[in-house]
Amino acid sequence: MNNRVLLVLFTFALLGCGQQSGGPSEPAGTLRPVATAVAIAAVRILPEHPTPQSTLEAEVRFSGGQPEQVAYQWLRNGTPLPGAIGATLKGEQLHKGDFILVQVRIGQPGRDEEAKSDAVVIGNTPPLLNWVEIKPKKPTSSDTLEALVNGKDADQDQLTYAFRWSVNGQTAVGQIDPTLQKQCFRRGDRVQVSVTPFDGSEWGREGTSPSVVIGNSPPVIVSNPPERFESLDYRYQVKAEDADGDPVRFSLRGNVPPGMKIDEATGLVEWKLVVPKEATTWEYEVVVADSEGLKSFQQITLRYTPLPKSIDS
Repeated sequence: MNNRVLLVLFTFALLGCGQQSGGPSEPAGTLRPVATAVAIAAVRILPEHPTPQSTLEAEVRFSGGQPEQVAYQWLRNGTPLPGAIGATLKGEQLHKGDFILVQVRIGQPGRDEEAKSDAVVIGNTPPLLNWVEIKPKKPTSSDTLEALVNGKDADQDQLTYAFRWSVNGQTAVGQIDPTLQKQCFRRGDRVQVSVTPFDGSEWGREGTSPSVVIGNSPPVIVSNPPERFESLDYRYQVKAEDADGDPVRFSLRGNVPPGMKIDEATGLVEWKLVVPKEATTWEYEVVVADSEGLKSFQQITLRYTPLPKSIDS
């Protein structure tokens, strides 16, 4: 009985201590390195919504490590772009509506791999407003104001503009034209215009002009003197308008006919003609001035020519 037990144990010991020829056995848990091929996992272009102002970048992810060589080729509308072989591409070479993709190739000993990104579309660039100002720069209450605008568009799109006028910081309701009529402001008002460019696809940023202050407007004579003498009593009612509503005063200056007078307040000119003995010309001006001292003038020329004497006289 004891002999059988010893035989079994001895056999087990021989099996447990056995070795393969050629070297000692490896410890349990030893990991052997396994060669893995490098591959292109994904390729995409950033930003995803570029414009001609963007710099495009090829984002490439690899599996299995890093390749020894990476080559790039950018394509526009399916055609390779000459010289575009880097990881980035400046939008200066692109136009709105172009389809852009990038082709990536990696090289390893004995093996090449190639992959392409999805295409991105070059989008619209919003227009820009360079400057806006109001003409004239020193307006009066009798002027029509005009907005002068300068804008640009990177895509060479034709621009239109939206206008918004403000008077003393308040939007002038309904005033959306490039001009502002004199009925919308008065002396002392501060006026600005805001302009937004539009390229047919997108609105640009609004820009606002420097403000202008509406100055005093001179009165204007709106009447005309009589064309001829109807009698020896000459009368001319001068009429004047002042955009600011200022009171006005009238006067005469220059070679005024002797005895001619004008009412300072009403502008009525009266004169009783004393017939000269010979042909005579009077050149003078009617002057109208407002309470601020601004004046307007109307030049008048009166000529007297005696009738020719008859042969019988």
